[in-house]
Amino acid sequence: MSEFKDRFNQAVAMSGKTRAQISRETGITQSLLYYYSIGRNDPKQSYVQLLAKSLGVSVDWLVTGIEPNSEALLVESYKRLPEDKQKDLLRYARYLEALEDKE
Repeated sequence: MSEFKDRFNQAVAMSGKTRAQISRETGITQSLLYYYSIGRNDPKQSYVQLLAKSLGVSVDWLVTGIEPNSEALLVESYKRLPEDKQKDLLRYARYLEALEDKE
């Protein structure tokens, strides 16, 4: 099973963000981010939440390596969207359903 540092480094690479960008977004110092990346420190829970949001991953995956139920993740993401984007997403879902019905 991978360690936090491995998942953290993977999430950073996938995000395409620099430590400086992550630091600005989260308020976590670059040196602490470096310590996470080499496994010297593990972040406290409040920092894990900030990191997950900044890196676009779930807290569950960042902590355990296991992705939560994708339906629950979709609902969680939907709830964080502004109302106009929620409406756009619903329209798109209906569009995809209509495509499925035609096949």
